[in-house]
Amino acid sequence: SPKPSQCSKVVSAVTLRVGLLRAEGVKTSAISYLQLIAALPEIRGLYLRARDYEPCTKEALENESRLLLPAPSQLSEPWRYEEFLAQMKTALLLRDWIDEHGEDFILEKYSIGPGDLRNKIDLADWLLYASIEVGRLFKLEKMGEIMALRKRVKYGVREELLELVSLRGIGRVRARRLYARGFKNL
Repeated sequence: SPKPSQCSKVVSAVTLRVGLLRAEGVKTSAISYLQLIAALPEIRGLYLRARDYEPCTKEALENESRLLLPAPSQLSEPWRYEEFLAQMKTALLLRDWIDEHGEDFILEKYSIGPGDLRNKIDLADWLLYASIEVGRLFKLEKMGEIMALRKRVKYGVREELLELVSLRGIGRVRARRLYARGFKNL
């Protein structure tokens, strides 16, 4: 019988394939792909506190048509729905990161440590890379969106800063300062 790590790799590959095939037929955004990778066993959802239920549910409902993995039924599968909300919380953490919220804000909002944040970012980068590879295997069209999102996750920036952070020594803070002063491209 396969080892547990082999099983999770198979689950992840199948989940990515299902989500990426769905992406071909819906209008996607960053939250679409972030929710997809947050559902993979490698990244594990953040701990869900009582105060997290409402904002996570609200975001899930607002983005329902964009989500690549639909929410399970809250009534017939409450434990799976809670797991889904924990995954949404993880996706929202990553969205806050790419929306350039400060680390202190993110650490406090999600009650995590700096190492946990770095771990989620690194795992997200790796899982987005895996998404690109799975997408290439099946010749899917939206790989450009995922490539750009991967860079955004890596640097923690909005899309308009991607060109600036490609310069050596320019991170998210310097890129934002340059952009604010009128340096919008190379």
